Amino acid sequence: MWAPRDFSYRKFRRKVEQDGSANAAKASFELIARSVLGPLVFQQLFEHGKIRSIHRQELLERATNVVYLNTGTSETASVPFAANVGQGYLFPTTGLVLTDDGRPADESVGPAGDDKNGVIKSLVRHAFVDSPSLATDLVTGNTDSLQNRARTLDTICPLSYRYTNYYHWTIETLPRVRYARAYEERTGEEVTYIVWSDAPPYVAQTLDLIGVPKRKIERARAPVYRASNVVVPSFPEQTAIDHEWVREAVLENIDPNTEPIDGGSNVYISRTNAVERQIVNESAVVESLSKYGFEPYVLENQSVSQNVLLFHEADAIVGAHGAGLTDLLYCEDGAVFELFGSKVKDPYERLADTVGVNYQPIRCQPDSTDIVVNVDHLERTIENVLE
Repeated sequence: MWAPRDFSYRKFRRKVEQDGSANAAKASFELIARSVLGPLVFQQLFEHGKIRSIHRQELLERATNVVYLNTGTSETASVPFAANVGQGYLFPTTGLVLTDDGRPADESVGPAGDDKNGVIKSLVRHAFVDSPSLATDLVTGNTDSLQNRARTLDTICPLSYRYTNYYHWTIETLPRVRYARAYEERTGEEVTYIVWSDAPPYVAQTLDLIGVPKRKIERARAPVYRASNVVVPSFPEQTAIDHEWVREAVLENIDPNTEPIDGGSNVYISRTNAVERQIVNESAVVESLSKYGFEPYVLENQSVSQNVLLFHEADAIVGAHGAGLTDLLYCEDGAVFELFGSKVKDPYERLADTVGVNYQPIRCQPDSTDIVVNVDHLERTIENVLE
């Protein structure tokens, strides 16, 4: 649910500086619509039977072909799979899949047991950001209208997510390539991955690192795709196996000639370009951390390969809560210190636990949507862990 701490004038001003006033206003409206108004509207449509999505079990029953990743295990809901639902539609900005009779598939945009939350958020995105008429076609199941809008391909697979965020891409989207590859190997069919038209650079870079050929990647050229075969991989459950697969695939394929980043073996992640959770007293933090061999880095100024190697070789990492901590997936060992302000979430603690990194949360003073670090407390925490 939307809360006042999610918005501040300071955050909005930075958004304007980065994206322009029109896009910033649009994003702010989307936040309120996505978090408050939209879910209420679409929840009512679900409750009154105006929208009927397809849950995991029904998806598996309707599929023309289902490939499970570990055939030695009983086919339960916890086993990753890729299901061919036959003819259907795919919406690139969210990855939402519709069956040929116009019903949205829960699995395409959220984990099993998500109670249609993923579908609702996707519909909100389409209604308030992409196109109200497109959302109307989605809600009413108007496949004739969708077919007129659609670009047609043979066999496609969603590889986008409604959050264009490095964490969601790496942890909740990339593992689907593993599932789709299992489908290709068992069936002999080749899939085309559909990604956002304006996908950030890290999308192409990571797909290249895990060995996906460019010919199999379609940057969306239409608001909707129609295919004879829509392959829906199960929504990743953030398992150690998936993390290890991404980690090994990326590390094995990094160009040995990748230009290294000069600096020490301890890393401080700066959010100086972020619209929120900036460290207000960052100069004092950087000065303090320098005593322990930490160097500051702005990760978005570097390539994925450079950041992967940076984390892989790091002994310790300090950073505010945010997608910059995703690459601790590539750490060998060591420690990560996560700085929190008003927003406290646990995905990086779970990730650190999975990959075997010593995790230390540090609660800080919130300053609107930014953070003020108690330098003395930070030093004591680092000394206790590193000494």
